[in-house]
Amino acid sequence: METTYMLKKRLRSYLRRHPSARRQVLSGRQPVLSGRQPMLPAGTVDTAEYYALLKRDLEQLDVLLGEDPDAFRKMMLASYYRSGESPDFDKPIPAYMYKARVCNIYLLQYYIMYRLLIPVFLETKAEEMKLLVLGCGSMIDSFSLSYAMKEFGNSFTVRYTGVDIAEWPENYKTSFETYFIRKPMQDYWDDIEVFDGNIIFFATVLSELREYPDEMERFCRGLEKTPFTSDTIFLMVSYRSIASYKRDWRLTDWQKVQMVINELEKKGYKAGRLPVSLPAGWSIYLRSEEAADEAGRGWPCYYLSAPDGSDGVISMKEAAPDFAMPDFVEEYLENPGYIRRHCSNYQKRREQYLKRNPEKNSEEENPSVICREECPIICNPAPRVLHSNKFSTCFQILVFHRSSSE
Repeated sequence: METTYMLKKRLRSYLRRHPSARRQVLSGRQPVLSGRQPMLPAGTVDTAEYYALLKRDLEQLDVLLGEDPDAFRKMMLASYYRSGESPDFDKPIPAYMYKARVCNIYLLQYYIMYRLLIPVFLETKAEEMKLLVLGCGSMIDSFSLSYAMKEFGNSFTVRYTGVDIAEWPENYKTSFETYFIRKPMQDYWDDIEVFDGNIIFFATVLSELREYPDEMERFCRGLEKTPFTSDTIFLMVSYRSIASYKRDWRLTDWQKVQMVINELEKKGYKAGRLPVSLPAGWSIYLRSEEAADEAGRGWPCYYLSAPDGSDGVISMKEAAPDFAMPDFVEEYLENPGYIRRHCSNYQKRREQYLKRNPEKNSEEENPSVICREECPIICNPAPRVLHSNKFSTCFQILVFHRSSSE
């Protein structure tokens, strides 16, 4: 019987002899399991407008990189991943790069969340969705909401308020009413007298609310003092990954959500389970596990998974063709790509890589690997695949009801 080492060696040999297969593996385009229907069949969601805006963003980035000889140093996004500090998204170069790299995966995740929420929201008979999005960034979720709304007609109007610490060079615009407030999340609750919304959305931002200093405590104090007018509140939470949801730091992201739940219950709200009904085909990829609070109460936490539930990756083109990374983004960022062709440091990175890996030969060189291991500039189009292990996207939707007599 062949060992795992021998199998890997055979696979490497095959990929060296078959460049097209090697490119498919490196690009993440390979299907996980053949014969499976995608979660979202191609043509289900018309993302053409979003991709037109993304293409315009890359054209703007092209101009900026050409004008500024120091641009590549300014593209240093490593701090975002290594020390928990965000790049300065008020500056156009990091903002445009971030949009090209990761907004695609959030576009899909937020679409899934809104698509699950809307049928339940309609049952409340509310005529207006009054949405507060904390950590809204470029308002990418407003596009996701627009796509989800098209499946339900004009059943309600939307008033969207986004709060973020950075004012991006350009926020996405939609057909519904949107407001942007630039300030920390804690300051938002300190500054308003009453909250008349019915949805609160933590958009992949909880990890940035720290326990030390007492950012989370201050957030909850502001929540406690603010009167709520709606008798039904939906709480949407997007975690950066299953790892960020479960990680055992001073205060896990799930514990932060429990603090918010406690504040809502102090206001007379009772937490309930969202009666989610999955659209046809979604159960293949969308799974859930129970998240229990300290009192033993449980709520589902949803994550994307390979069809057989195993660890690994899911090609976005297989699971959600409409949300797959556009070819022009890969051509811009990937290999060789505009970024790498114009990077003055690439040859130096390559020499460093080969010096540390003398067993590599020219056939085994992969610019993406070299850049990822040697350079702190994050320019690879990472979200071509959906991770179905601890790095998977992860979210919750909770509903709270309060008696009108409260």
